[in-house]
Amino acid sequence: MNLEILAFGQKMPSWLQDGITSYQKRFPSYYQLIITDLPLLKRPKTGTLNQILKKESDLMLSHIKSSSHVIALDIGGKQFSSEQMAFRVDKLEQITSHIQFLIGGPEGLSTDCLQKSNEKWSLSNLTLAHPLVRLFLTESLYRSWSINQNHPYHK
Repeated sequence: MNLEILAFGQKMPSWLQDGITSYQKRFPSYYQLIITDLPLLKRPKTGTLNQILKKESDLMLSHIKSSSHVIALDIGGKQFSSEQMAFRVDKLEQITSHIQFLIGGPEGLSTDCLQKSNEKWSLSNLTLAHPLVRLFLTESLYRSWSINQNHPYHK
């Protein structure tokens, strides 16, 4: 099973990267959690943000694999309990071997990225810093795996 997080931003703080790496290492070898960092374009002091968002959207869409199941993280998306998320991940594993999660930049995801998605999920009603979303999603995916495997992590 391949789980891939496509996210804007590079050079994450070391404490954040350490947390993500810790969860990546906990997955068994048949599970692969990949983080694909996409460069966040410089925001102009003047002018239009629309051109930058379009370029970022095109970049993200170019990384989406045709065979993958795409889940956009969006504040308007479906929220799950840990058990519900584990159940959903288990169902997805039965129909695909590659899930890609989309995390936008400061302005969120473009309409094009949202439309390309098979599903929209929300991790919280709170507004979360985008780098933290990576860590929360990574932990939630590991928790889902542990629930599905009856691993003691969730208990």
